Amino acid sequence: MAATAAKRIRAFNVEGVRVDLFITDCANCGVVFAMTEEFEERRRADHRTWYCPNGHPMVFKGKSDADRERERAEAAERELAFARRQRDSAREDAATERRRAAAARGQVTRIRNRIKAGICPVQSCRANLGDRVRDHLRTEHPDFTAPTEAEA
Repeated sequence: MAATAAKRIRAFNVEGVRVDLFITDCANCGVVFAMTEEFEERRRADHRTWYCPNGHPMVFKGKSDADRERERAEAAERELAFARRQRDSAREDAATERRRAAAARGQVTRIRNRIKAGICPVQSCRANLGDRVRDHLRTEHPDFTAPTEAEA
């Protein structure tokens, strides 16, 4: 038995009131029947069991338009939350890098000021050398390299 294509029609009841019907057939027995569009829409939305006139249970499977729209909205909310987390993480990373750069600039400034004052820039050495800092570094601390502006 060939399946009847679902069809929507407009009909009028005994009192002359317009009723929109959804015509379909039973997947089990093939009987063709109609139900109100309002009933059909409710069953599509809630996926509850309904019955053909011969008593066979049926369920509309799949997603209703409302289900699909709700899923789209939830996906959009998840994407927005993810984007906000990425933005916040990037801001935190940038702030950390700014603090790190400021600390490095502070170290370079501290070393320069020590050299200008004639004090050896090596942390463990407290030699006050006046103008002889360069010679002292070359002979006493040959492995010392002062950070440059590019490293700061």
